[in-house]
Amino acid sequence: MRLAAKKSFKSVYDLYSVAMHECSHSTLHAKRLNRTDALGKRWGDQAYSQEELRAEIASAILAAETGVQPTAEQHEKHIANHAAYLQSWIKALRSDPSAIFSAAKDAERIAEYVLGLERKKVAMADHKEWVAEYEATPAR
Repeated sequence: MRLAAKKSFKSVYDLYSVAMHECSHSTLHAKRLNRTDALGKRWGDQAYSQEELRAEIASAILAAETGVQPTAEQHEKHIANHAAYLQSWIKALRSDPSAIFSAAKDAERIAEYVLGLERKKVAMADHKEWVAEYEATPAR
């Protein structure tokens, strides 16, 4: 994942919503949620469309859970942008009306995984000296 420079984004919300969307895609990896079955063969195919829905819904969940929200002035614009993005992928899934439910379920799993990583990081922060000492100890 590679994000554009911070100055490329119009707001903090734009930056973090894109970052959370891309983090959601990172859970495809075998060492994370191993969602390799979600990979499409080509841009815009059924699996690709489903993955984009998953990532966008997960991004919205993560934004809400972490308090990353647009300002009151930006709110309607951001909601419209999310809706337009989702609508573009929903069109590609018309053949499977239940796809949105499957995507939402997977998005919840993705969001929980990402939030779990953050909870783990926060929990370990109080023990960073102990962790550093442990990591520096040679294996026997």
